[in-house]
Amino acid sequence: MKNFNTIFSFFFSLILFTSCSDDDASALMPIDNSLPDRGVILTFGRYYERCDGVACVEIFQLNNGVLLEDTLDKIPSSDYFYKGNFSVGIDVTPVSVSRLVADFPQDLFIERNIMIGDQVTRDKTVIYIEYEDANEHRFWLINLTSNDFPKYLEAYVGELNNIIDALEAMNTRY
Repeated sequence: MKNFNTIFSFFFSLILFTSCSDDDASALMPIDNSLPDRGVILTFGRYYERCDGVACVEIFQLNNGVLLEDTLDKIPSSDYFYKGNFSVGIDVTPVSVSRLVADFPQDLFIERNIMIGDQVTRDKTVIYIEYEDANEHRFWLINLTSNDFPKYLEAYVGELNNIIDALEAMNTRY
């Protein structure tokens, strides 16, 4: 019986001691600051498959409302995210890119394929889109010379293509 009283007293003291704390319980939870809310980073561009050089590839990045241009101009891979060297390039004041993030087609996140559109077509013109925020990081390659990409992408891909045309035209002037 003496052992029972000793064990009971020990557990009672332990419960009493640990339950009486002035510290907030949330202070014991670890805080993860690894993903700061930095907004959406949208990397986009266009390339011509059977072509080499800077005239064949145009890649840009919209990061916190600032448009950056890639200086590497490499054809994106279908295996991994594009690793470019982005810097402030040309003055893009006349080109409106502000709607690209707001107009981003949310149905694209449901898309299972990285490559969208006919992949058999030779001499493709391809749009590269990479979307990154605190919750998502995905990319897609969309064949513009294909007639079978989803209807929900038509307006957005058309907008991207027009913006790339305008940025490319500005690039050739400087």
